[in-house]
Amino acid sequence: MPTYYVGEGDEHLVDHPPLFACREHKKMLRLSARFVTELIAAGQDIMPGNPQEIAGSFLPPAETAYRLPEFLLPPKLTLYNPRGLRGAEALPYAIVLVDKRFFGIPARYLSPDRFDGCEECRKRRRRPPRGAPSRRGESGRAPAVRRAGPAGSGRRPPPGPGTSGRPPRRPPPRGPRG
Repeated sequence: MPTYYVGEGDEHLVDHPPLFACREHKKMLRLSARFVTELIAAGQDIMPGNPQEIAGSFLPPAETAYRLPEFLLPPKLTLYNPRGLRGAEALPYAIVLVDKRFFGIPARYLSPDRFDGCEECRKRRRRPPRGAPSRRGESGRAPAVRRAGPAGSGRRPPPGPGTSGRPPRRPPPRGPRG
């Protein structure tokens, strides 16, 4: 398991399973100091619970997935869910130990900005290879974007009947209620 320190002066000890790796270079990634600080700050106001209770509150059928045998003591973990995700999206994908406290992190929050990143990817992002086409056209301007709606409306036209794969909605029958 990767164990490392993050923050100014290595103030926070982080430990997690080797789940996070750069897809292209297969290098292990570390959580960024900013994200670890955010986890700790968010966890101060949240009461830790065991994974079975957390799963039962967001998705009752998933409660049994986190049930442990009776002889094991389940860890108390703090669910990191600042946007208030509901249902299956709120279930923790990874459990990370930060300064002797477990944090359950749903997959939705594991975006690239939460990690320090791969050194090779970072070098590549800083300067594009020579001869590589840029995002801008030859004139130096960004390419024009085509819009689906009328010019200047900024809205897409509604899909025609049958284009969404569902039959058109019918209004409820009008008549005496009984």
